[in-house]
This record gives sequence, structure tokens and C-alpha cells, in this order.
Amino acid sequence: MSRFVDKTLDDVIGYISQSIYSEKYSKKNGLLQGMDCRAKLVAFLFLIFAAVYVRTIEILLLFLLLSAILAVSSKISLSFYIPRVWLFIPLFTGVIAIPATLNVVTPGTEIVKVLSFNGWYLSITREGAHAAAILVIRVASTSSFAILLTLTTRWNDAVDAMHSLRLPKIFVLILSMSYRYIFLLLDMTKKMLLSRKSRILGKERSVSSWKLYSPIVAALFMKSFSFDEEVYFAMLTRGFGNKGEISKYKNIDIKSAVFLILCISMAMLLVLYERLYPPAVLQWLFP
Repeated sequence: MSRFVDKTLDDVIGYISQSIYSEKYSKKNGLLQGMDCRAKLVAFLFLIFAAVYVRTIEILLLFLLLSAILAVSSKISLSFYIPRVWLFIPLFTGVIAIPATLNVVTPGTEIVKVLSFNGWYLSITREGAHAAAILVIRVASTSSFAILLTLTTRWNDAVDAMHSLRLPKIFVLILSMSYRYIFLLLDMTKKMLLSRKSRILGKERSVSSWKLYSPIVAALFMKSFSFDEEVYFAMLTRGFGNKGEISKYKNIDIKSAVFLILCISMAMLLVLYERLYPPAVLQWLFP
């Protein structure tokens, strides 16, 4: 039996299971779960924009600390939260940022010489390492707020909140359809691979496995196009387009309003503080 099939099936099923498990956090009685979804959406947008705007490592680390405090107060397990926010995403970004640390991309003070040949050398510069560190920490801090929003909010509530905030209907519709279509394609892929796996006897070679499963990729691509029309007709039979979206949200409660004001104020204060009083804690490492 092919290891390719087993690994693909495990990844697909694991992704679906992880998504269902993550939905459990939105049902807990935590800080963010009790907030109005509109307040959370606007507050996290301000925090994300502020994290993108700042340019020092110290302030970005404060944003990371704030996200960790919000996660703990929302009863999100750090063993579930930290690997997804502070390990996998920064690791992937760090791989992308590696060229920026080299002197051929970012000239500056040499820290470590990587390669030397016939008078030409390749080294890591202090300025390049600084730029790469800022990029990695900025991605970690911005993604942490986005993940917090998705973990503590049901998808239907998020869509209702976007309608209530008068976001463009076409934008909300495309986002909602894309979210549902991902799970539809995952389920279709799982069934296709399982049907192929049930017809295999014995151990399959890796080369023949790739040759046999390449048509599955093409078939999945063709089915995704044919499903567009079927999904649209299914939506029409269920009343899509007959009436406008009606939001269930009314007035924001006091607790959510206070949370929104605090988040906006904190984001603005951190940005202003960085501009008026640039932090110098890490200047010995990244001058």
C-alpha cells in the first residue's frame, strides 16, 4: 500500500478534525467568546494594522504578549495556540526571510561569514538579521490576532458581523463561499483517495504511485468546475437572492464597547510611543 495515499488521507482527515476541534474554543466561556463579534473584528483589525505599522522589535513583542494574554483569558490552551502561532508560521516566514539576511541582498556589518571563494564571500549582516527578525515577529503578531478571532468566533457569527458592519456584500459572499468550498473539496479529495486505496493490493512503488494519482488531481480540478453550477443551483433552491441579509446584531453591549475602546487605545498608544520614544532595549544586538 502506498505511503503517499496514507499520508495524504491522514493530512486531509487531520485538517478536518482540527477545524472541528478548533470550533470548540468558540463555545467556551472565555473573555473573547463573550464579546460582540463586531467589536472583536474591529478591535483586531486595529491591532493588526498597528502591528504592521510599527518598526521595532520591542513593540512587536508587546503585541505578541498581548495576544498570549488574550488567549489565556479566553481559555485557549497554550499547547494548542503557541505551536500554530509562534512556531509554524514564524518558521515558514523565517525560511522566506533567509535571503534578506545575506550581504548580497542587505549590505551592512558582517556577523557570520557563510561562504568564501576566490575573494568573494557570502555572509550574514547585522542589518539583514534585523530586517528578517522584524518580518518574522510581525507575521507572528499579526497572525496571532487573526487566529484568535477565528478560534473564538463561529463562522456564521463572523459573516453576520461583516454584514452588520456594512462590508461590501460581494466581498462577504466570496469569503463565505470560499470557506464552505474548501471543506467541500477536502471531502471530495478524501473520497477519491479512499476509493483508490480500496483498489490497491500489496505495496505500491512511489514512482507508479505518482503516475496513478496524477489523474486524480486532474479529475478533482474538473469536478471543482462542475460543482460550481451545482452549488449555485442548490443555493437558489434554498432562497438565495430572494431577500437581503438580515443581521441578528443590534446594539453593542457595554462590555464589548469597553473592550473595543481599550484595544483601539492600546494600538494607538503603542504606535505613538514608538514614534515619540523609540525603544532602545535591543540596540546592543540590532543597532
